[in-house]
Amino acid sequence: FLAPVTLFAKLLIKELWILQLDWDETPPPTIVNRWILFKNTLPCLSQFSIPRHIGTKLNDSVGLIGFSDACETSFGAVIYIRIVNSDGVVQVNLLCAKSKVSPLKFVSIPRLELCAAHLLAKLFSYVRNCYQSRLKITHLYALSDSTVTLSWINTHPSKLKTFVSNRVTQIQALVGSTCWFHVSGKENISDGLSRGMTPPQFIEHNIWRTGPNWLKLNPEQWPITTPSLVTNSLETQNFSTIVAPIDENPLYLLIKRFSSWTKLLRTTAIVLRFLKRLPGRGQLTAVDLETAENVLLQIVQKRHFINDIRLLENTGTCSAALVKYRPFLRDGLLRVGGRLENSQLSFDSQHPILLPKRDHLVNLLIEYYHRKHFHTGPNLLLSLLRQHYWILAARGVVRNIINKCNVCFKFRPKPEYPLMGNLPSCRVQEAKPFLKTGIDYAGPFRIVLNRHRGVRSQKAYICLFVCLAVKAIHIELVSDLSTSNFIQAFKRFLARRGLCTMLYSDRGSNFVGAKSQLKDLFELIRSENFKTQIEAELTIKGIQWNFIAPGAPHMGGLWESNIKSVK
Repeated sequence: FLAPVTLFAKLLIKELWILQLDWDETPPPTIVNRWILFKNTLPCLSQFSIPRHIGTKLNDSVGLIGFSDACETSFGAVIYIRIVNSDGVVQVNLLCAKSKVSPLKFVSIPRLELCAAHLLAKLFSYVRNCYQSRLKITHLYALSDSTVTLSWINTHPSKLKTFVSNRVTQIQALVGSTCWFHVSGKENISDGLSRGMTPPQFIEHNIWRTGPNWLKLNPEQWPITTPSLVTNSLETQNFSTIVAPIDENPLYLLIKRFSSWTKLLRTTAIVLRFLKRLPGRGQLTAVDLETAENVLLQIVQKRHFINDIRLLENTGTCSAALVKYRPFLRDGLLRVGGRLENSQLSFDSQHPILLPKRDHLVNLLIEYYHRKHFHTGPNLLLSLLRQHYWILAARGVVRNIINKCNVCFKFRPKPEYPLMGNLPSCRVQEAKPFLKTGIDYAGPFRIVLNRHRGVRSQKAYICLFVCLAVKAIHIELVSDLSTSNFIQAFKRFLARRGLCTMLYSDRGSNFVGAKSQLKDLFELIRSENFKTQIEAELTIKGIQWNFIAPGAPHMGGLWESNIKSVK
């Protein structure tokens, strides 16, 4: 009943929202003055009263008249009840009203008018649900001064944009489109509702309680008109209809409805029996399934290769995309020519059936072969398929199908990567170059010792010494893999690079023999005979030799990688 007054307060709150003021900030003086005026005049509302009874009696004619209006800041709707008693006396009373402020985001006036009409439709639905058990409402009028809104309400929602379409759909569902009429802005009582009033203005607005005076006249005398359609509305959608001829085989539509190749074959065979293209009524035979398969393959080929089939039938040629396959027609099927006619393979293997890359039937066929051969991998599956079919760009299609297989995904092994161990101390501690050395052999190579007539080449090997700290390398040439030659190469290495304290190598026989001799030499040096003369000089030159584990060349990766570089 006090909707115009409450709207005045709502508009003040909306202005505070726009200014983004906190709860403890002082509003601008204009808002403060308006609020003080509103607060001081609130006692005037004590002069406004609403009768408890709406004035209806038994056998009275009851109608509902609603008005809606909107402006840039708000919109609202109001409903009046029109009662005609048995003596023909007309009584009009205010029944309910509701107002809302417009969103902070800009919305056009026609859309706000539509929101007001939507609000009126919801009020109508609420009032009818409340009074339908006690009153018989004979007529209903929904009035608006917006011709654009009335045009939208009388338009099918599918032709409108989403915002308008959603609200028009609800309006048509709540009250229909036949009860909406146009009224001029001067006669629209809800104009004051959409702008707000102070309490004194509301008290002076006597027409608010009883509605316009013309509501007491006969409906034929009311200043309302039937709305007309607005054809140039910006909210209508433009549709382009494209009519294309439909020439699709019914069996191809059947293919799209199946997810199993075997079920598709059996169903197609039953359909062909029904069409009298296959004989018999008993169980399906292998010949029936083969015929059904050929029919399905012909349908798919005619859908994807129809131009090439016509060219082959008329001129014997085909398009440039398929010319490299040398295709030909046999029993209505397009097959690959190839160069295997002189082989002992079967006819299907020599000339497989040509199939497109993307088609539902091709996917069913690949999935069938994949499950039939126990979820085999892509290479073997591709080989099995090519014994009967040649699918264009088949490798990518097969991999895609296998990647989508849930069984293969579930049982696909996941690689386990072991944790790497710590590097040995000789690799990470600072030391003089070649103080800790790794040794390995490379070869054999063919070399010539001198150049003269009739000279022959002979075998030779490379003995590689690599520093474990800085990865520097020293190369010595040896004539064979004997222990003596290695000892000579090792002496040359020591003479050039200096003594080393630790050697690492694999368990080659020459290294094992060298270690034995060096050990004997080392024990000799530490014997009593040499203590007095060279003990202090040679014992500190003792070399410790370490072998990596047998059959574990990865433990000598440092010198193995350098052997590769030297080669």
